[in-house]
Amino acid sequence: AQQNANDPQYTTVKQSRTTYVELNQNEEDSPFKNKDLRLALSYALDREALVNQVLGDGSTISESLIPREMSFDPDNDKDFVDESTADLSFDEAKAKDYWEKAKKELDIDSLSFELLSDDTDSVKKVAEYIQGAWTSALDGLEVSVTNVPFSVRLDRTTNRDFVVVVGGWGADYLDPSSFTGLFITD
Repeated sequence: AQQNANDPQYTTVKQSRTTYVELNQNEEDSPFKNKDLRLALSYALDREALVNQVLGDGSTISESLIPREMSFDPDNDKDFVDESTADLSFDEAKAKDYWEKAKKELDIDSLSFELLSDDTDSVKKVAEYIQGAWTSALDGLEVSVTNVPFSVRLDRTTNRDFVVVVGGWGADYLDPSSFTGLFITD
């Protein structure tokens, strides 16, 4: 994609799709119930570097769970993303601060866990980037990556047989509820 971006025949087709990291909080003692830990992990990810340098395939930065240019407020025509309060900015200093808070609150010095992902080339690159970003920014964090076929990842995700997983969703229809409905049980 990067090599052909200036070719007049090159075309980018936008999709209402988001890739995200899902943290399994089902276990009673899950460290991911800690908001400061979740913020540390989020702030440690440079989404711009991820889409431009790691993927380089025309992907755009996710600013919220809902993709940009998918849905607009009927009262003021603002993009749904602009109406949200999500802060998915990269800030390594904030990541380190939240990590230190989380370690104190959780009474830990370190944390190790598995990051599950698909075994496709692009998703493997994303998982490797996430692993590197988290472990380089957050002292004492160890992340192992397990790449499995898509069907296995779906089964494990559905059965909550993961600690952290690289997941994603594409809209079935052009409305935020296609994404927010993911958080409704049953």
